[in-house]
Amino acid sequence: AAAPRRRGLALSSACAAVVAVAMIGIAALTAAYLVALATSAPHLAGEPNGPFGTPDVAVSLALQVVAMVLVAAPATLVAARTWRTAGVR
Repeated sequence: AAAPRRRGLALSSACAAVVAVAMIGIAALTAAYLVALATSAPHLAGEPNGPFGTPDVAVSLALQVVAMVLVAAPATLVAARTWRTAGVR
């Protein structure tokens, strides 16, 4: 009974790690896009965004990065905790 449970924990650990890495990667690439947009096309970064034209594109991207970091942090902690619980080295 311990072997299937251990395999299940190892699989869930791997899945949690993949999700956490993907979330961190998306946040990092969005931040890189924000920096590239603000430096190479500042006129586009200041354009209105959304149905009401506010906030502008740069602020909207910055809010998305903040939201992704806030979501990725607990996901990373859960992945690390699951990894330790499974005893995967």
